Amino acid sequence: TSSMAYLLNWTAIFILGIYVSSAEIGIYNIAMRISLLTSISLFAVNSIAAPKFSELYSKNNIIDFQKIIFETSKLMFWTSCPFLLLFLFFPEFFLNIFGHSFVVGKWTLIFLTIGQFINACSGSVGYILQMTGQQKIFQYVIFTSTVINILLNLFLIPKYGILGASLSNLV
Repeated sequence: TSSMAYLLNWTAIFILGIYVSSAEIGIYNIAMRISLLTSISLFAVNSIAAPKFSELYSKNNIIDFQKIIFETSKLMFWTSCPFLLLFLFFPEFFLNIFGHSFVVGKWTLIFLTIGQFINACSGSVGYILQMTGQQKIFQYVIFTSTVINILLNLFLIPKYGILGASLSNLV
C-alpha cells in the first residue's frame, strides 16, 4: 500500500518528464507544494488521531470512535477552508512568490488545491480503514486510484501538459 501511494504521488512527475519542459515541471512542482498546505491539517490530525482510532475501536467504544471521526473531520474541513479560499482567489500572488514565470501555473494550482481540499475533507479514511481491520479495502482503493491516475496522466498530459497532470491528480 505504501509503495502504491508513493507511486501515486510521483506518477505525474515521471510522465511530465516525457512530455513537457523542465520549466513546466518546476511550475507543477511548486503548485503541488503550495496546494499541499490545504491538507496540512490532515497530516497533523492523523498523527494524533490514528492511535486514538485504534484504541477506541479495539475497546469496542464505537460511540466515542464515531465522535472522534466526526470531530477530526470537522476540524480538517475548517482548517483547510482558508487555504482553499486563498489559493482559489489569489493563485497568482502565491505563485509569483517564486517568480513571475510561475504565474502560468494558476489553473494547475487551483485544480491541485481543490484535490487537496477534497482529500482533507474526506478525513482520516485510510487510517480508519487500517485501524479497523479493513486494510485490504484500503489496499484496493490505493491500487485502483494509482491505476486510474496513471491512465489519466498518460491520456491528459500529452494533450494538456501540467494542467492535465493537475486534473488527473484532482480526479
